[in-house]
Amino acid sequence: MDTIKNEMNDVVDDIKDFVNVSAELYKLKATEKGAAIASTAIINIILGVFASLVLVFISFAIAFGIAEMTGKIYLGFLIVAGFYALACFIILITKDKWLKSSLVDTIIKSIYSH
Repeated sequence: MDTIKNEMNDVVDDIKDFVNVSAELYKLKATEKGAAIASTAIINIILGVFASLVLVFISFAIAFGIAEMTGKIYLGFLIVAGFYALACFIILITKDKWLKSSLVDTIIKSIYSH
């Protein structure tokens, strides 16, 4: 009878160990996934900042170029601003059709990759 009790205790201990190791494994996997998502987000933010700076300088160059052609500085900047306003309007109208779904797909793929 003692051997059965000892074996049962061993089985219970093994089950407890298995549950603890499984919980630790899921924690490590979640931590790894969170770190991967965070690092991707940080890289994308840095790229976004640099891309924004490039866009600003290109916009200034275009605005000054148009200003030189028209002879009026404000007109160059108004034309560039009008282009951006039009782009914002188009994005606002079409955001639910293509932008939102592609972003959701990208986020889901990054969460469930590997």
